[in-house]
Amino acid sequence: MIGPDFWRIRIGIGHPGVKELVHPYVLQNFSPDEARAWVAPLVDAVAETIPVLLGGAPDAFMSQVARLCPAPEFGEDEGPK
Repeated sequence: MIGPDFWRIRIGIGHPGVKELVHPYVLQNFSPDEARAWVAPLVDAVAETIPVLLGGAPDAFMSQVARLCPAPEFGEDEGPK
């Protein structure tokens, strides 16, 4: 067991636009194109910046990850999945 004091890194994946579709949307796999385009660079940025988080600066960690890997731009009807 980890205990009550732990950090969690949450990665947003967008929203399908309809409440009833959220559950299957969140549980589906990323396509290979999505993984190459934004998932892999984001994981790399998190891995590179993890020492900042472990050093006790979660806000600086989030800022540095955002700087290293800006959010992808999507059209109106598409999300990151």
